[in-house]
Amino acid sequence: MMGEFIKIYKTLNGYYVFDVNTKTIIKISRNTYLALRNKNPNHEIKKLKSKGYLSNKRIEKIGIDNFNNLGNLLDNCLSHLILQVTQQCNLQCGYCPYANFDNFENRSHSDRNMEWDTAKRSLDFFIEHSNGCDELNIGFYGGEPLLNFELIKRCVEYIKENVVGKKLAYNLTTNATLINIEQMSYFIDNNFQITLSIDGPEIIHDKFRRFPNGHGTFEIIIHNLHKLYNKFGDKLYKYLSINMVVVPNCNFDDLLKVENDMLLKNIDISLNFVDDTYTNNRSIASNDFIEKYNYHMFISLLKCFKILPSVHSSKLFKITEARLLDNFFEFKEKMECVPTTGIPSGPCIPGKRRLFVNVDGDFFPCEKVSETSNAMRIGNLSSGFEIDKVGKLINISQMNADNCKNCWAFMFCEICARSIDNEGELSINKMRELCELQRKNAMLFLREITLKYEFERLYKE
Repeated sequence: MMGEFIKIYKTLNGYYVFDVNTKTIIKISRNTYLALRNKNPNHEIKKLKSKGYLSNKRIEKIGIDNFNNLGNLLDNCLSHLILQVTQQCNLQCGYCPYANFDNFENRSHSDRNMEWDTAKRSLDFFIEHSNGCDELNIGFYGGEPLLNFELIKRCVEYIKENVVGKKLAYNLTTNATLINIEQMSYFIDNNFQITLSIDGPEIIHDKFRRFPNGHGTFEIIIHNLHKLYNKFGDKLYKYLSINMVVVPNCNFDDLLKVENDMLLKNIDISLNFVDDTYTNNRSIASNDFIEKYNYHMFISLLKCFKILPSVHSSKLFKITEARLLDNFFEFKEKMECVPTTGIPSGPCIPGKRRLFVNVDGDFFPCEKVSETSNAMRIGNLSSGFEIDKVGKLINISQMNADNCKNCWAFMFCEICARSIDNEGELSINKMRELCELQRKNAMLFLREITLKYEFERLYKE
């Protein structure tokens, strides 16, 4: 008989058990903490079990077998299409997976644009396979998508002519070196959400986001934004956001200086660490960076939990605060017990949420995967989805089934197929390397929730 499906832990202010089957955090006494750790039942443990806690039930089978239902979802419920309108880019950024570096397992920049026939067939496929969705989201990706602005406009007009009775949303990610008043006017008229790639203040941004001649791009981006603001005023901010990619060996104090720019301080910023999935290079954060990042995260937690609602927190963590609130809300949805059959929470349904179509008309789960990976190619415009390959990406946990069944953190797991892609093959070794990191992240999340509980109790007292 296997032991209780739980995770015990302690903080400075108490002892806790996370009950996996009910997705509940329970405060316990020190004696019970020690009893659970040493597997010696006591009165409190028996009482908790009588209330339905501390069950030993595990998932019996890892994976999803019903591919018929999967086919129905892909036939009727596609919600987001992303078109690779070009593989060209006018920059050569230091960490870009397409910038001709030998250690990247991905395609390189090229001079290829998506042809109108490929774009039209992609849009027709998307329309045909989204009957079950009330809102359709169409994204434009590159390279630098503004290098093919005319195709973007043609796609939008085609969608407006051929879609009736659905809400339409458009988005585009740009390096902002080419954006002009004509383009922004069109984006505003058609309710685009524009994500700008800006990696901090000039001193940091220009280290990585450069033209092929080595010159930085920050100055021209700010120049472009000033022209747009002079034309559209504060209305501009409604349509813009910033994706800030951070290489964690930078100076954290320099990073915060982005808030000093009068234009950028009014645009929402999403802070993300550089993605090294398809590179052999690893960016190691300094202790100073980690300490300051954790401090600002803690301040954001205090504000997010409304413990100190008036405290000033960096705008770099505003999106993080929103994500925390979403995660906590989701965590409050209790369970009766773990399902008999299931998968960890990491994999999405490839293609359903973010179908990425490249210039050749090949299908991928999203725009972040390698386009040279056979494992990530899930179909094409000629033959449609390859259901078996989609199912394999969903069921990656079957590779590590015995460990997944017994992992207390499986409902927090964020391992997706992309993260275990190894030159076109799914790697069990990569998956196992990531397992401990997922448990550490899950433990951090439990501690954040517990911190909220402890502060609320402290304030009430």
